Amino acid sequence: MAIKIIDCHIENCGTGISTDGSVQIDISGTKIIGCKKAIEHRDPPGALQSLGLPENTPPNLLVEALEVLLKTQEQGPEKSAEAVSKTRLFEWLGGISNATSILANLVALQQSGFVQKLLSMLPK
Repeated sequence: MAIKIIDCHIENCGTGISTDGSVQIDISGTKIIGCKKAIEHRDPPGALQSLGLPENTPPNLLVEALEVLLKTQEQGPEKSAEAVSKTRLFEWLGGISNATSILANLVALQQSGFVQKLLSMLPK
């Protein structure tokens, strides 16, 4: 999919233009002024795949699990893993063969400090 933005004026907003990673953007003659972020090109499907999650993973379940990771960050990786494994995300995943890998990937994401970044890319 492609989006053309021509001769627009975007001013005083949080994010001027936000699209997912599969969208091609063609922008010309456009001014983005006083925004916290001019252009956000996010890629949740790539993020889901890198965590080992199925493409049809409900974003709200991932958001819930990521919020648990944020809340348990100071408690260490073992406590975080235990708390995240009890979220609705893992209930939804059921007993899929790579659930342990997904859990390890989520905790590694927490340990690297990228949970907030991923949360900002997902729909609220």
